[in-house]
Amino acid sequence: MTVYPSYNPTSLIADDNDLIARQVIVASGQNVSGAVLPRGTVLGIVTTTGLATTGQAIVSKATATDGSQVPTGVLTDDVDTSVAAVVAQEYETGVFAYEIANIDPSWTIATLNRAFQAKGQPVFFRSVGVAA
Repeated sequence: MTVYPSYNPTSLIADDNDLIARQVIVASGQNVSGAVLPRGTVLGIVTTTGLATTGQAIVSKATATDGSQVPTGVLTDDVDTSVAAVVAQEYETGVFAYEIANIDPSWTIATLNRAFQAKGQPVFFRSVGVAA
């Protein structure tokens, strides 16, 4: 069992639907030393390079061509991958706050929702607005 040093109950979750999480390996180098890859990051599994043999995830980008352009889930907790790959959890179902999540700018709310819908995966992002 992984023990996380802190719990961050942000308003990432935008609905009271059931959340299901699964284990994922987040590839090394997804964040810089001294920072974390934040909870709410949209991940995709690499399928075309050496990382594919271990099914490692990286930050999903709509413009990628290595398989990670297909989003697989939403990171459940902050992780530090600056030194090595990390076993973490990602939500594979749920409704999430688009403005709170850590989403690569290559995605829009519409394109991200369509990408999950195309897979038949019940992940949905909705706008919750921003604080003034």
